[in-house]
Amino acid sequence: YVRLVRPKLDPSWMYDESFWVAELSIIWQSEVKRKSLMPEWVETVIDLDLLGGHGLVDEEEELVIQVFDWHRMPPHDVIGTQRISIGSLLHGEGKSLSLEHSE
Repeated sequence: YVRLVRPKLDPSWMYDESFWVAELSIIWQSEVKRKSLMPEWVETVIDLDLLGGHGLVDEEEELVIQVFDWHRMPPHDVIGTQRISIGSLLHGEGKSLSLEHSE
């Protein structure tokens, strides 16, 4: 599954994006694609209010995309992460990203 998180909202956030984050920091999370080595997700629309609230969006703010291998019993394995600015998301610059910190 995939998560989009706002790291600065999590007071325990470390520099490693693979760390657990507080529920408050999760902006969006995909459904889990079970039993698939090549999952595909449909295009997703994220409400601007989730990114900035009341139409006020800081395009320079960085978010983190986390990709996980889901397991019936947690913890789920981190496949990789990528940082992206809100501006890049808004302008469609993040359609294809390589994962960092991948295992």
